[in-house]
Amino acid sequence: MTHLKTEFAKLRKMTFEEQRWYVWEYYKLHIGAFILLSILIGSFINAQINPRPPEYLYIAWDGVPAQHWQLSELSDKLEVITPENQRVTVTNYTMTDNAGQNNALQARFTTLLFLGDLDIYITTRMGAHQLVRENFARPVDEVRNYMAEINPQIHATLHERLYAAESADYMAISLEGSPLLESLGIDTSDIFLCVFENTSRFYEIAKALEVLLYGA
Repeated sequence: MTHLKTEFAKLRKMTFEEQRWYVWEYYKLHIGAFILLSILIGSFINAQINPRPPEYLYIAWDGVPAQHWQLSELSDKLEVITPENQRVTVTNYTMTDNAGQNNALQARFTTLLFLGDLDIYITTRMGAHQLVRENFARPVDEVRNYMAEINPQIHATLHERLYAAESADYMAISLEGSPLLESLGIDTSDIFLCVFENTSRFYEIAKALEVLLYGA
């Protein structure tokens, strides 16, 4: 209580701008933890009240320019690989000019990452390097093995698309020239697919990759 009284006394002597700076500078970790906890609780309550269709794949999109409608259509196109009543989610985590929105995106990304709910990361070459550097990516070997069974023709040309990204192993697959992405008006000159470290949906990722690269 004494600490709270002291803090309130300090704030009363400050201008609004000074108060905002002070609260952010000294309590940003607390604010971040509160936002993260709120998202976790809100997601749990929402899931209980409004259960969503089972997730077939979750794709985090980051850094490659795309409009909301383009990613929505991409999600719809990829649902051709899903069993009935399952879905593919594509969420854009590219940072914006809105600090509040960026904080919410980062909190959501972090939450899903540690829950193990992220499967594919579609990003730029720089983004692939960053994911590997932070140990959030895994080699694409399991996906390649499934692709050999699903579509030997694509598997035979896949080695031309493999990218190490600061690793001795192949950690990313180039999607340059993807007919599906180009049909949606998405620039594919700098775009790579990475696999998140804690996913086990390798067959599902291979099926999505087949749709992305079909005819490429």
